[in-house]
Amino acid sequence: MGYINFDLSNAGSLHTLASPGPNIAGTLPAGIPAAGGLYLIHHSTNDNRYIGKSGNLRQRFEGRMLTVNEFGLSQANLANLGVFWGEVDSWNTPAPVMGVAAPLVNTLIPPVAPAALGFQVIRNGNGAAPPMPNAVIGTPGGPIDYGAAQVTTTIDGIDVNVEALLIRFFRQAIGVGGSITNGVYMGPFTNPTNHELIVQVEWAACPVVNIPAAHYCISIPAHGQF
Repeated sequence: MGYINFDLSNAGSLHTLASPGPNIAGTLPAGIPAAGGLYLIHHSTNDNRYIGKSGNLRQRFEGRMLTVNEFGLSQANLANLGVFWGEVDSWNTPAPVMGVAAPLVNTLIPPVAPAALGFQVIRNGNGAAPPMPNAVIGTPGGPIDYGAAQVTTTIDGIDVNVEALLIRFFRQAIGVGGSITNGVYMGPFTNPTNHELIVQVEWAACPVVNIPAAHYCISIPAHGQF
C-alpha cells in the first residue's frame, strides 16, 4: 500500500495580519516560512475552511496582509481565523520481503470503523499520531513542487494530486460543518494506484479556533473513490 502524510504541524492566528493601530503594520503568524507548503484557513464561528498551496507561504500571507489592510479590516474582524500549514510526505508500496509481496489491503492496523463513503477510518485521536509500522513504509514517493499548477507526488509510478486529496479529506472524511471555498477540487477523489492508499493528516493545536492537536488516518482502496 502507498502512504501519504499531511503534516500541518504549524498553526497560528490570522488576527495579527490587521494593523493594531494607526501607523502600525500588521504581522504574519509566527514561524511562517519563506518555503513551499499547503495550508488550511479555518473560521471558528461558522466552520468555513479554505485549503491552498503556495511555493512560498510567507509571500502568500504577506499578500493577504496587504489585502486585509487595504480593506480596512481590524484585528477584531479576524479574531476567529486560524491557519495551519506544513508539508506532505509520501511513500511507495513496500517492496516484497523474502519473496512475499506487500498486502494489497491494510492488514497491519486494526480498523476502528467500518468502511463508508469510499474510505475506512484506521485511527484518529488527539495529539501526535503514533508511528506507522515499518511494513507500511516503502521507498519515498516523488518530490512535490508546491508552486506548480497541480501539486502532485508520485506513488508507485503514478501521479497523485495531494492538494485535491487534502481538500476532499476535510470535506468527506472529517465531515465538519461549514463550507470549503476551493472551487477547483470539490468533486470526489479517486485513488489512481493499484494498491490501497493510506492517508494521514496531522495538525497542531490552534487555540484561537479552539482546535487541539490531533491526527486522523483513513484507507482508500485501490482505484477507490471517496
